[in-house]
Amino acid sequence: MLKKPQPTQVNLSKSISHQVSDRKSKILEDPASWQNVVYDKVTRNIDEDIFSVLFHKGNGRPNNAIREKEAMMILKEGNGWSD
Repeated sequence: MLKKPQPTQVNLSKSISHQVSDRKSKILEDPASWQNVVYDKVTRNIDEDIFSVLFHKGNGRPNNAIREKEAMMILKEGNGWSD
């Protein structure tokens, strides 16, 4: 069953801000930092509708966010990382 993900990204810097220093917290919140650029340019723009044919319409568990998995695969392949 293909389930549309919520359109918002979890702000990890808010949930871990009490665990990291102010300097690291500023890096996480910076719109130009790599994780925010990848989300804005790649993850957010992946169309999950093309994967709907892989899921049964009324049976099965809802999927995890496909766009996040695709973005991770793009990062992995682009950097030459292995599994």
